[in-house]
Amino acid sequence: MAKIIIGKSTGDGEMVNVELDLTRDHFLALKQGVSLHTQFQPFYQMLDDRMFEMNQRILASSYLVKKLPKEARTAFNDVVDVFHGKAGAAREDALEAARLEYEENKRKIEAHDKAVADEEAQIKAEYEAKNGQS
Repeated sequence: MAKIIIGKSTGDGEMVNVELDLTRDHFLALKQGVSLHTQFQPFYQMLDDRMFEMNQRILASSYLVKKLPKEARTAFNDVVDVFHGKAGAAREDALEAARLEYEENKRKIEAHDKAVADEEAQIKAEYEAKNGQS
């Protein structure tokens, strides 16, 4: 059995497809001069409706992103680029630098927390020794 695929692309490049089986009735209609385009017109309309809905969502999300502060908007666009496989080497380098900075800051915080805990323990020990407590 033959198949036909009708595909359209949305504003952000997402593909919307429908796969249909060609039946004997379709071939008989072709012999009578009814084109496949005419026979499948309701499916084209369905895809147009779906594309319209998806494009409306794209426009709405773009409008909302424009309301974000510049740093948040940039971060959002970077994430979208990663999802679409468009993250270039510069962005990947920036992501790696951010990860390294995060790890360094985490190490500094942990070292600071340990120093504070050690200082508290020392103060407590001095206090107990001074007051004769154990």
